[in-house]
Amino acid sequence: MENPLELPVPDDPIEKIHALARDIAFGAAQKRWTAHLKVINAEQEGIIADNGLNNGLKPKWGDSPNHYSVHLLTSFGYLARSTSASYLNQGEAYYDITEKAFSLLGHPATPSSVFISYKRGESSAFGLLIEARLKLVDSNIGVFIDKLLEPGDKWHAQLEERVRQSRYFVCLLGPKSLGSIYVRNEIRWALDEADHSDTVIIPICHNRYSVGAELSDELGTDAAEIKALLPRLSVNNAIIVNPESAEAYELAIMKLLNKLGYSNI
Repeated sequence: MENPLELPVPDDPIEKIHALARDIAFGAAQKRWTAHLKVINAEQEGIIADNGLNNGLKPKWGDSPNHYSVHLLTSFGYLARSTSASYLNQGEAYYDITEKAFSLLGHPATPSSVFISYKRGESSAFGLLIEARLKLVDSNIGVFIDKLLEPGDKWHAQLEERVRQSRYFVCLLGPKSLGSIYVRNEIRWALDEADHSDTVIIPICHNRYSVGAELSDELGTDAAEIKALLPRLSVNNAIIVNPESAEAYELAIMKLLNKLGYSNI
């Protein structure tokens, strides 16, 4: 799990509330502080009196307890006033971190950028399905899938830039996919980027194909070039659709979401 406390504070005031809730839930999940928080001046500004939390959040959020916005967090459903607390002094209360706050940890703190590479006529429907599912799970995720029919030189350069800027390169592979010069170019760009960055390449094999399977005779002179690419595609990261069924495609998408950091979908 990535550490959201190492990320900058968002500029948008609403995003700040979501980020703060994630940070508080993260610290509790890591047992840096409890999920049962004492709040003083509860009926006024509301100040969390937990040294572990205050010290843990200070490097990112500053040293003023009022930054922690108890009432805003409650309004958004990330904190809930406890009804089972023991006796407290006047103006004090306990608040519990809610399930809604902990559920934020099931998504990446920073939405990922994903490039979907595919061969038209073989993987178009699957690629569009993946795009739709990713956007449904997280409207902020950056997903790119090339939908132009005849890309020119300018578009070719833009595609390369998109590949190199993406955190995840998802390559849909069927028996004929590597016969596409466009797919091979995109794979080469991604492999080149992965050599000196944290780009993750995820092959998804379908239509009875697997990485390293015997190449089709139809590939002709392209076969040697393809053989040079195959060893560099990570078999460990590969997702296999087997058998060809709606259930298997759904399982493949769930595995992809998990690799992208969506652990509670």
